[in-house]
Amino acid sequence: MKNIVIQHQDKGFFKEKVSVIVPVYNSSAYLEACVQSIASQSYQNLEILLIDDGSTDSSAILATKLSKQDPRVKVFEKTINTGRSATRNFGLDHASGEYVVFVDSDDELVPNAITRMIKKIKIDGSDGVVGSIVVEYEAHSELKDSDDSYYKIKFNAHKKVTDDLLFNFHASSCAVLFKTEKIRNLALRYPEGLNYEDAYFHWVYFSQCLTISFLSTPVYKYIRRPVSVMSQTFERAEGIAIQHLYIAEHIFRFWEARGELQTRYPTVFRLLEEFFWSAYRYSQNYEKALVVYECSKIIRNFNLPLGYASDSLKQIYEGNYGFLFPNSSVVQGQNEQTSQDFARFLQLKSIINSFFPNNTFRRKVIISIGRKVLKRKKHK
Repeated sequence: MKNIVIQHQDKGFFKEKVSVIVPVYNSSAYLEACVQSIASQSYQNLEILLIDDGSTDSSAILATKLSKQDPRVKVFEKTINTGRSATRNFGLDHASGEYVVFVDSDDELVPNAITRMIKKIKIDGSDGVVGSIVVEYEAHSELKDSDDSYYKIKFNAHKKVTDDLLFNFHASSCAVLFKTEKIRNLALRYPEGLNYEDAYFHWVYFSQCLTISFLSTPVYKYIRRPVSVMSQTFERAEGIAIQHLYIAEHIFRFWEARGELQTRYPTVFRLLEEFFWSAYRYSQNYEKALVVYECSKIIRNFNLPLGYASDSLKQIYEGNYGFLFPNSSVVQGQNEQTSQDFARFLQLKSIINSFFPNNTFRRKVIISIGRKVLKRKKHK
């Protein structure tokens, strides 16, 4: 790691410690640049938590080397890979700073990012700071226009929180300064075993805030890699996109537990529709029936009033699937009898419900076998 030059600091803003949590998994090619971008921040009062999540490359060795060069770097090694959510949760358990920043090990912080965020939160007295993200591309450069629209904060402001506001800035946990005390008061954790965990953290944390500060200038550099979760989403990897709906369910459970679900019905349906279409659009054709089923199940399980629902969600709830599964349709160039497949899927689900209770191992095995059979059928 290069020699670090620390810039002059305004002592009035630099009392609190910031914990920078970096989940590390097989990122030896990028880790040094990532840590360098954090360690060279003008804000000095940092602890940099490198949590190696069972890497099989030299990441753990490199992390230990970096810790010897900077006493602020602390290394934790996990022998088994448990995923980014569990690793971030581990970091939260070991964070001692008043504020938390998350950085992925193959990304970088922009110079002076933490200083700008700290100054903003101190001046505004807000519950968090959200900055813009600049994107570089190793893959999917065709997404540049949509990335620019999504990741760029369009205002420098201190705003009162409304649910509408939460739809109008990126849901990444990176490029955000969180209050550690607030995270702990909410008992907030990332949902383990699921992708799109940032969306859960975004909706839970910020829905409980009074005000948020925004920085339109970039504070974070996100590098789109060919093996990222979002790349898998765009390439329609099996079992990925449907997890949008599982995340929605987790958000709704949080609000329900706090007695807030009924006061947020317009937001609930708007969020469910966004997540449904993300799941449906990026799922394989043979998975789309399950996406529709999971969406209708959420409406039923939470007893959501259809008066707030869009026409598409009403049709899904009422079993009118023609707009999604025409009897003979061309989906991505493949002729499919998808409505018949969906009917068979519901029949199978009914049988499974009759004989195998929820959350049992045998039920999971049966459903897994059913999916594989349907997948083989589709590829014949």
